[in-house]
Amino acid sequence: WLIVILAFIIGLIAYPHMPAKVASHWGASGAVNGYMPKTWGTFIFPLIMLVMGVIFFLIPRIDPKRRNYREFKGYYWGLFLGFELFLLVVFLFTILWNLGYHTNVNSVFSALLGFFIIGIGFFIEHVKPNWFIGIRTPWTLSNEEVWRKTHRLGSLLFKVSGVIALFGVLLTKFAIWLVLIPIIISSIVVVIYSYYEYERVTRGEK
Repeated sequence: WLIVILAFIIGLIAYPHMPAKVASHWGASGAVNGYMPKTWGTFIFPLIMLVMGVIFFLIPRIDPKRRNYREFKGYYWGLFLGFELFLLVVFLFTILWNLGYHTNVNSVFSALLGFFIIGIGFFIEHVKPNWFIGIRTPWTLSNEEVWRKTHRLGSLLFKVSGVIALFGVLLTKFAIWLVLIPIIISSIVVVIYSYYEYERVTRGEK
């Protein structure tokens, strides 16, 4: 919660110096292609961080599989911390850009997303079955062995995807593809894998 408070403090300090229209979205080329009014543009990220904090607080309390959260409690709150730090850095980038401190957008976001995806890869390896977090397909949710094996594969694929995304720091023209394509392929692979693994496991149980 201290990170959320820090974000609001930064917003309050920056607000008087922000332009009337705040750059809030950048295209694949790195050029600004979206703006927000000053107030929304300054405080949208702190508000998102606040809402996400509430959601992360509620999830373990409303999930029917809430008991499983005890087994990966540290990793769960580590994910929350990582997600909030990610949003804080994006928020700082947005503030600095609008104050005139321009950097290469594609390089910055390739680095941020690359490390974030790698972090997700380390996290999902430890997630236990639940209804909100992880690779939730009908087959992973129906069998704990399928859940475990799918997340083990997903962990590897996400780590590799994150490393590939980092190359966007240097290959800025291809940055968006270096982020999106590996993630899309990895997501498709784990869904298909969970189905075939479920079929294999259930056939063995018959």
